[in-house]
Amino acid sequence: MKILLAILFICFFLGAMPSRAQESSLEPLADYEELEKEQEMVRRARQYADAGKYIKAADWYRRAAAAQSTSEKRAGYMFLEAENLLLGRKSRRAKEVYFELVNNYRFFIPLHTALEQMRELADYFEHGTGTLLHFPDPGTAIEIYQLIVSCQPGGEQSLADRLVLGKKLEADGQSEAAVKLYQETIKLLPRNPDVRLALAQCLSGLAAKSDGDGELSRAAIREARTFLELATPADPRRGQVTEILTRGQNDEAKRLLERAEFYLVKYHYRPEVARRYLLDIQRNYPDSDVISRVRELLEQHFPEDAAESRPSSIQ
Repeated sequence: MKILLAILFICFFLGAMPSRAQESSLEPLADYEELEKEQEMVRRARQYADAGKYIKAADWYRRAAAAQSTSEKRAGYMFLEAENLLLGRKSRRAKEVYFELVNNYRFFIPLHTALEQMRELADYFEHGTGTLLHFPDPGTAIEIYQLIVSCQPGGEQSLADRLVLGKKLEADGQSEAAVKLYQETIKLLPRNPDVRLALAQCLSGLAAKSDGDGELSRAAIREARTFLELATPADPRRGQVTEILTRGQNDEAKRLLERAEFYLVKYHYRPEVARRYLLDIQRNYPDSDVISRVRELLEQHFPEDAAESRPSSIQ
């Protein structure tokens, strides 16, 4: 009985095959027609690209992409569209296509090449190439670099782009955002001197504008000292960092001195508080510009501390 049932099932299955074959018999012809259309669009795109008419080439690649039913082939033609838009200096349109590729088709394109082209595109926006009236657009350049960085989760892999992005943020008046970016990068690469230098420079610049409680100066000093610890003895940037360190120490010493002098005047007189500030300057910033004034005040108000500090100060 089981054998008979198996034979009947096979006969039924084979009997159904002709009708299915008939249903799909037209598909190869339709597929061939679609392939011919695709090849014609690509042929035209290549013709225009070879003639240097990149915008027209991009238009035909866009049509070829729209006709595709698979993500892989669609992404391939979109990538060619973006390349030709970049060559044709159509920065806005190129940005839209690159962003769509990276956000939605990242695994179907040569990502390394796409990121290289996006760096070039960011430079176009930075200098107004292909933008409306050729006005520079640093904000869009920053947006592009933010996407580039997000595509490279590794610290070493994205370091160069992070540093470029940080400088662009600083130039655009977004120094606080740059500080945050540098701090995030330090978490990934705690022993990289380049990031420490970038952060020290950024903090020093912010401190020069406004640093009421000295927090920025102290942070700049910390990063400058860390750079000097991590950098090689022959690093030519050590001189720059020494300047940052000197400026930060002078600013911090001056701020502490102002507090000390405040508590030494008649109406705010709190000598122990003033003494602590003066000793902090002498201990932590012995080479600062205000050290002579500090010693003068110690001699005048706290001669016992001034006497104790003389040997170490000479040394």
